[in-house]
Amino acid sequence: PRPPRAMQGPQPAQPITNERTFLLMRKVEVDDDAEAAYELGMGHHFETNDARRQQYLARAVHLGHKHAQATCGSIAYAHAMTLAEGDPKRRETFEIAVKHFAQAARDMDHDDATHDLGVCHLHGRGVEKDEEKAEEFFRQAALRGHANAQYCVAMLVVGRDAQEAARWCANAAAQNHEGAKDFLEKMEKQYEKESIRDCMAGFESGRMSMNQNMHIG
Repeated sequence: PRPPRAMQGPQPAQPITNERTFLLMRKVEVDDDAEAAYELGMGHHFETNDARRQQYLARAVHLGHKHAQATCGSIAYAHAMTLAEGDPKRRETFEIAVKHFAQAARDMDHDDATHDLGVCHLHGRGVEKDEEKAEEFFRQAALRGHANAQYCVAMLVVGRDAQEAARWCANAAAQNHEGAKDFLEKMEKQYEKESIRDCMAGFESGRMSMNQNMHIG
């Protein structure tokens, strides 16, 4: 499974200028504008001032911006990956990332953050390594249409249920997930094509069944 993205959410659509920076700052201070705070926190306006970026990103979290909490987690995760294995700050920073992912997943139903919780549990980063719990998080994101989460579920279940793996990969492949496409091609060499088509056709009913039984412990 891929690591979390370096940043979550859309990039600013308008060009960055000093005038726009001032306008955004005013929107935050006067109107408590979450989108303005998030754009300021994304790092495009204060390239040499991490403290200012962090300040506005924290403000965006406080104002309830959909992507801000997940972005904080991704920034912490990316930083932790740069630290040496024996550095105690590495685990501490991963734990911060997990906290942000968990809050974004719980409060915002954030698909990327839910997927990224799966990554953390799968590799034991910031939490105890737990493949079963990782699968739960991947499934939750997969059921909401997250392509890489669907692929991750397929990779975790293929040893015990090849047909279920094919169903998940078929859905991820429909979203142009390259790993899922490659996996389906390999599976077609092992099974009859009709069997693969049956797997794909049964995806929706299988998804409904799993949705009724999903829970995060």
